[in-house]
Amino acid sequence: MIACGGLSGKVLKCIAVANNRRGEGLILKVMTQLLNAAYNRNQKELFLFSTPKNIEFFEDCGFRLIEECKNEVILM
Repeated sequence: MIACGGLSGKVLKCIAVANNRRGEGLILKVMTQLLNAAYNRNQKELFLFSTPKNIEFFEDCGFRLIEECKNEVILM
């Protein structure tokens, strides 16, 4: 497996890319597919959970930080 992600209700989950394939834009392709799937399901509000090192990437995808926990963040 190179890259993956899932959509469960309002939650984007299990978004990941293989270490040896990072930097190829694959995570953006996964996010695009997930957001399109959510749009097709008329999901207007989405959430995801991530580590602090990924905040900037997900903010660039249109999410915003709503809560921060020790070593974890929640974006909406």
